[in-house]
Amino acid sequence: MMTLPNILTVLRFIMVPVMAGLYITDHNTAALIVFLLASLTDLLDGYIARKFNQITDWGKVMDPLADKVMLLTVLCCFYFVDHAIPLFVLLIALIKECAMVVGGVFLYKKRDIVVYSKLYGKLATGLFFIGVVLTFLREHTAPYNLYMIYAALLLSITSMVLYAFNFTKGMNKENTKA
Repeated sequence: MMTLPNILTVLRFIMVPVMAGLYITDHNTAALIVFLLASLTDLLDGYIARKFNQITDWGKVMDPLADKVMLLTVLCCFYFVDHAIPLFVLLIALIKECAMVVGGVFLYKKRDIVVYSKLYGKLATGLFFIGVVLTFLREHTAPYNLYMIYAALLLSITSMVLYAFNFTKGMNKENTKA
């Protein structure tokens, strides 16, 4: 189970409180570097897992969870420390990510299905990455950082609806075959 991709995922979980602690103590450049390193580990663990056939059930669940925890933590920091984002952004992202986790756990427990990331989900993640980096650098990027965060939020919600639609469509096909 302790493959290199899984170790990178564990490191990403460890980086979450490190990034938050740095941000809260006004070490924003260091917090940005930790965020960037965490994002790099996300890219690396997926690449290594696929390239060297080190995909595990643990990694399928924990890798996206680590991403969600990092995103929600950085959004909390942006809102609660210096109101760099509006509250509605944090609340919508929190509700959406919690719904995705609950839905994912339900599918895994009831049907032994792990929901894989689709292109639109990856695009939303990419937009959030850009929006977060721009928000770290908001002294030079405002108001474009917020535009990117809004675009990411909109695409993220759209992707959740598409995941639900595709799952429902798949379930309807499965039920008509039975």
